[in-house]
Amino acid sequence: MITTLLVTATVVVGVPAIVVWYQSASVIYTVQTAPTMDVALVLGTATDGSQPASYMKGRLNVAAALYKAGKASVILVSGSLTLDDAQPNDMMQTLVAAGVPATQIVRDFGGDDTYTSCMRARDMFGVRSVVVITQGFHLPRAVATCRLLNMQVVGVADNTPAHDWWWRGNQARELWNKATLMLDLLTHRKVGITERSDAVQRALHNR
Repeated sequence: MITTLLVTATVVVGVPAIVVWYQSASVIYTVQTAPTMDVALVLGTATDGSQPASYMKGRLNVAAALYKAGKASVILVSGSLTLDDAQPNDMMQTLVAAGVPATQIVRDFGGDDTYTSCMRARDMFGVRSVVVITQGFHLPRAVATCRLLNMQVVGVADNTPAHDWWWRGNQARELWNKATLMLDLLTHRKVGITERSDAVQRALHNR
């Protein structure tokens, strides 16, 4: 019985981890080495106590750096409409304060999780190639999600927050999140897209 449980746990946790590593390991870069992509996707994160606000600031700093380096022309900020009182609005304000023109920022208010953000970027906003930005512990899964949804993707991590207990806790949680990703992909989980948006394409024309 114990052996069966151990084998099952190894498969449930180990196989998704291997898949994520295989899909992401070769396409993670720094700001300096990242290839040029039209769109940067910044994934939202809570700043109300369930995650440090420094995580969000770090992601947005990376996005601004990519824009200023000419590595991305449009920044798509994806977050929850209910989390932190319309999270993408705050993300946009931070980017504008960092020198990114408002015309080059597109907000997605339906990005409730990583899978949903990637799906909406592809199916709602028509994004087919993207540089994904998030913390280092999260980036392999984020990149793998977009790749497994048949998007051309590279990733750039923010690793500036101290590797405190938040960081270590999230690293452990990623084991379960990778298994959940496989379930989402296998079941083709729907994300509730009701209409298409040409906001990204219009922003690209502003370059």
